[in-house]
Amino acid sequence: MTWTPRDPAALVVHETEKLGTRPQTPRDEEIWRGQGAPRRWSPKDYCGGCDAVTLTWKAEPREYRTSTLESQNGFGDRTVSHFTLAELEALPADPERLREAMRGYWEVWVKRGFVQTFEEFQRRAILNMFSMPVRPGTRAALLRLYAELPQAASAREVTDPLGRRVVAVTPGDEADLMLGDHETPVRTSVFLDPATGLGRGGVTVAVKDDDGVRAGTVLIHIAEDTGWTDEEPRLPAGCRQKTGATCR
Repeated sequence: MTWTPRDPAALVVHETEKLGTRPQTPRDEEIWRGQGAPRRWSPKDYCGGCDAVTLTWKAEPREYRTSTLESQNGFGDRTVSHFTLAELEALPADPERLREAMRGYWEVWVKRGFVQTFEEFQRRAILNMFSMPVRPGTRAALLRLYAELPQAASAREVTDPLGRRVVAVTPGDEADLMLGDHETPVRTSVFLDPATGLGRGGVTVAVKDDDGVRAGTVLIHIAEDTGWTDEEPRLPAGCRQKTGATCR
């Protein structure tokens, strides 16, 4: 969990908790038990170069780390631009004005040696911006811009791996994911809350049988909830409020 303050001078707090490594769904557990319920499982039969995994149901103590927005280069994904919360709130809700703003971000990257076209940059930037705390009107404009792209996304309501009803926004093009020492063709879907449009994570799925990985296999699943809160993070006793501090 991450608390990002509205005040740029305040500290960002990151709370992490490792819950262990174990089968996620009943189907995963069924497969695991069918393999003899091993305590240590090696994905090398399916993923060349991947490390072995030790299953554990034991969670580790929560860890808290503090940083500043400046040290993070602003809010959100650095592949789009440097954003403060005030700058995100100021993003236009009109699709054409938003497109021109994104063109400005792209021109900055071109000056830094970026070689992708604006259309390629725009497609990826929109997906990244879905997880940022932009206004509802801006989020609607992002969806309109995405729908107009030559390789437009499909948007449909699905059930995510955690059983939540979400809108999956899936691009028409593929990408490659490095699994160990091998690249596997994948497609990534971004999940949005159907009521609020806020980000709910997403999945990366193999698009075809390749080197032991079956088409449709979920390779990465990120589940998240985003929203506004007046509640401040509660740090453990003795945890110092300073930049770069880490405590449990």
